Amino acid sequence: MIVLSIEASSKPSSVAIAKDGRLLGESFVDYSQMHSQTLLCQLESLTALMGIGLGDIDLIACGTGPGSFTGTRIAASIAKGLAHSLGIGIMPVSSLFAIAFSNRMFSGQALCLSDAQAENVYSALFLLSCGAVERQTKDEKLDINAALDLLSPGQAALVAGDGASRHMELISKTPDVQVVAAPQELFFPRASAIALACSSGRQEAGSGILDYKAFVPSYVAPLGFKANF
Repeated sequence: MIVLSIEASSKPSSVAIAKDGRLLGESFVDYSQMHSQTLLCQLESLTALMGIGLGDIDLIACGTGPGSFTGTRIAASIAKGLAHSLGIGIMPVSSLFAIAFSNRMFSGQALCLSDAQAENVYSALFLLSCGAVERQTKDEKLDINAALDLLSPGQAALVAGDGASRHMELISKTPDVQVVAAPQELFFPRASAIALACSSGRQEAGSGILDYKAFVPSYVAPLGFKANF
């Protein structure tokens, strides 16, 4: 099965292709351009370079956030358009899970954080062990101190995501926790992680393939917030 994945929930944008659990290629851009300027170019150049036609794609996988409101909507719009035109489904993947999956060879707890402005973050805690990723908390919007309270004392903790970089000074002072920052190349959600997880059957339990009409980004927001898509 050939999976095309798209991720744009933070500043970097990425597109990747994987087949049967093997990454075939990825385009990753972390530059001062808008996702609306980069994603379609990345998609076109990657498929052309690899000699893969859109008709060869069996499944679209897309990072759903939480994260940048605009970025997740752009990625979702492209994913929905492709799925509709090709007559295939979309696999939604949490962008916080994508960060954890990229760092799956770390052993211990992993706090994945996306920036939610001011003192807030989109947060999820995972347990990583020998390549396995086990979710401990749901994706939720918290203030940074509440997110840090999720960590178990006396253990090492990997932190990653643009929410982590924004608050790293505070995070580094977390008592009784040995904080380890993820490597820069694994710090942000990447399409390669999404494609690998979906093409190898290692996506989160409960994840299912959706029709393009049913697919929407993940809006983790205060009660009462509504967004039309």
